Amino acid sequence: AYGVTGKVAGVAPAWGPEGFNPFNPGGVASHHIAAGAFGILAGIFHLTVRPPQRLYRALRMGTMWYGSATTPIELFGPTRYQWDSGYFQQEIERQVEISLSEGVSE
Repeated sequence: AYGVTGKVAGVAPAWGPEGFNPFNPGGVASHHIAAGAFGILAGIFHLTVRPPQRLYRALRMGTMWYGSATTPIELFGPTRYQWDSGYFQQEIERQVEISLSEGVSE
């Protein structure tokens, strides 16, 4: 609460409508307590409940992950392992060899 009051002070969570006042530091405290509790409950839920197999089958063909512009390789580039092991160079050379064997000119 230093930025609001100019001194360090204890903050009691504001759980009512007064917590929505942007000048009440208790609203920030109550929000973080509630978000943390919700996050813990959501984590426990996801650890204990597994989606049914039919959901996996239904989403198998509907995913946009493969061929999407937002896959990790498009967003972040190759990993150090992929780069150092020559993975992409090997794939380029393989595709060039296939094209040359099919009669595509250089």
